Amino acid sequence: MDDRTERVQSEIRSLLLHQRVAEKLAANPALLGCAVVNLDRWRDADAGESPDRQGWRRLLDGRLDDVLAVLVDPGERGVRMRKASPFPGVLTEDERRSIIEAWKSGVPNAE
Repeated sequence: MDDRTERVQSEIRSLLLHQRVAEKLAANPALLGCAVVNLDRWRDADAGESPDRQGWRRLLDGRLDDVLAVLVDPGERGVRMRKASPFPGVLTEDERRSIIEAWKSGVPNAE
């Protein structure tokens, strides 16, 4: 697999995982707190924040619909923001595994 194909596959896998994150956030907006905790922890550990992490912080201070839109945006902005995603811990390991296994088998919408 060449580098471009590998990058595209990684972006698709990330999009699928973040689609499930968006579903969970829509059902339970309190899960946004997990992202805030992660951003705070990373900021403290790194003594600063990258522009994309600052972007997430601004999004999290705004409307839930805007956060959800970025999570599922297949465009350049969505790809870039998902690379700095503050949502580790929102999906269970079983959810992650299920999504990745479905993606590997060519059935991306299976859970």
